[in-house]
This record gives sequence, structure tokens and C-alpha cells, in this order.
Amino acid sequence: MRAAYERLLFVFTAGVKLALTAAPAGASLPGSDPEHRSLRPIQTYAKESGVPENQAEAIAEAFRAAQVEADPVTRTDLAAHDTDLRHALQETEQRLKAQIDLLRSDLTGKFTLLQWMLGLLLAGVASIVIRSFF
Repeated sequence: MRAAYERLLFVFTAGVKLALTAAPAGASLPGSDPEHRSLRPIQTYAKESGVPENQAEAIAEAFRAAQVEADPVTRTDLAAHDTDLRHALQETEQRLKAQIDLLRSDLTGKFTLLQWMLGLLLAGVASIVIRSFF
């Protein structure tokens, strides 16, 4: 049982490596040709590792279908998302700075009020102390 699992894992890993290999520019879609050469090694690896032929063909067909249905990301897509993310980050930064400035001005006003209150309190205590001694 463990040996069969290890063989299947080997076949899957080999298939993923082949599926992730970049095709040259101008190449047709991997699944458009039923005899696509990159899928032959998947079948070969599967057969060599002891997987029955019908399962090897099913694995190769699954990878073929996955490659056809794949929606690859292009550099243009990444650049567009990068621009969108940078713009959103700048907007968030501006909003955060505005909120910080608002809180800073609010706290500055409150500290000014506390300073005046403390000054008046000290003046009152000083007047009481002076009146009691003189």
C-alpha cells in the first residue's frame, strides 16, 4: 500500500513539474494536441513506476485538461494589479494621515485645556497657602 502511494506521489510530482514548465512563445496550448509531447513523459513515468496503463493514461488526461483550463497570469495582469494595489495603498495612507492629524489636533486642544486647569489649580493652592501664612 505504501509503495503504491509513493509511486502515485512520484507520478504526481513529475506531472506537476512538467505542467509548470513554461512553453516557448507561440506554442499551441498543451491540451489542443492529444499527442502533446509533454504529456508522454507523464505516462512514461507512471508506467515505469508500476501504475497500470489505463491509470497512466487517465493521469495524463487529467494533466492535459488542467493545462487547457488553466488561466495563466501574465506580466500585464500583474502590472495592472500592482498599480491598483499601489493606488489603494496611497489612498489608505492618506486617510490614515488625515485621521492621525485630526486626533493630534484634538489631543493638542485637550492638553492645552489641562495646562490651563492645572495652572489655575496651582494658583488657587498658592493663594490659600499665602493667605494662611500672611
